[in-house]
Amino acid sequence: SPPEPTIDMPVEGTYAPGDQVGFSGSANDAEDGDIPASALSWSFAIHHCPDGETCHVHDLATIAGQASGTFEMPEHESSFLRVTLTATDSLGAVASTARDIQIGEAP
Repeated sequence: SPPEPTIDMPVEGTYAPGDQVGFSGSANDAEDGDIPASALSWSFAIHHCPDGETCHVHDLATIAGQASGTFEMPEHESSFLRVTLTATDSLGAVASTARDIQIGEAP
């Protein structure tokens, strides 16, 4: 069975461009138990929706081998940021989960 990743941070909400935002998560697997940080990867993608309906994606960053860290919230109007955590178990099964956070007005 595939692992079950869980995102603890960032919490849902709105973050201003330039904010330092923490991310953290973990994964568990029926066969392996806790998945090590070395088998986790994060991706950050801006979903730009200028008309409120049609969106396109700007890949921002990918970070591998970490359970936690920080990133700087980008500046991009009419957008949200999708944070995705992907876990791979010892047999190569892969699963992902995502959380969307809003990009707010600059302070």
